[in-house]
Amino acid sequence: MIGKPTYEQLKKRVRELEEALSRKTTQLRQAQHEVEYRLRQSIQADRLAALGEVVAGVAHEINNPNSFITYNVPMLKEIWDSLEPVVRDHATEHPAFKGKPIQPDEMIQDMNDVIESIRIGSERISKVVVNLKDFARLDEGPEFTPIDINEVIEKTLTIVGAQLRRSADRVVTRLDENLPEVQGHFGRIEQVLANLLTNASHALPQKRGSIISISTRYLKWLKTVIVTVEDNGAGMAVDTLYRIFEPFYTTRRSTGGTGLGLSISHGIVKDHKGLLGVHSKPDVGTCFTLFLPLTQDVKLE
Repeated sequence: MIGKPTYEQLKKRVRELEEALSRKTTQLRQAQHEVEYRLRQSIQADRLAALGEVVAGVAHEINNPNSFITYNVPMLKEIWDSLEPVVRDHATEHPAFKGKPIQPDEMIQDMNDVIESIRIGSERISKVVVNLKDFARLDEGPEFTPIDINEVIEKTLTIVGAQLRRSADRVVTRLDENLPEVQGHFGRIEQVLANLLTNASHALPQKRGSIISISTRYLKWLKTVIVTVEDNGAGMAVDTLYRIFEPFYTTRRSTGGTGLGLSISHGIVKDHKGLLGVHSKPDVGTCFTLFLPLTQDVKLE
């Protein structure tokens, strides 16, 4: 005959059931987070695909008129080189220059400077167009290939540099020239860096004295490339700091922030077996640190 369970036995059984329920709840919560993460990735992939089409179209429209400038600048330079000696020899005697504030020597120098400025500007436009096209194709090609993080940074700065310069007094780069390549997806790492840099620009309350810096270095013993993005902006309080990687959490809702940028970036870094850390202090600034292992068989914990 089985006797009635004692109070201690009942208490133990209740505790076991509570622990089992807690485990199931944790597993369910983890599964829910995984589903939400995959859903966000799918939404972001759709958005990026649509953005890629728009960017490719815009890049094409910019490239067409710029090609006229690019191809005609050498001809303009050649014509001017032929005319310059004539202008230099005869302009001083020409009535058009009598009493004018600009003199022939000054005009010749200005003309050379103008032609050189047009050439440099056209080359910059071409470079931006190429980088925009690369960005539009960020999901094409193999998932992971050897990539140069410094090259990713330079291309990212080409795209978001104008926005950074509008917000910051100085944009400082300190890139280790001896970085090894890492296995990764060029476009997605570019997306992470663009998000970190634009976030830094948004954190600057005023332009005067504001600095955004980005640096790279190699941690040999950990076989990891480290990228830091730092600003001397408003910083974040502790309660904000704990939530910045949550999806849809943003302190810029009123200005169009979606709260997806850092969440997606965190997911991309996780897919690369890396880590994305942050240190911030109100009224001092914020520093994001990106750890990227050289190979995918290393997972940072």
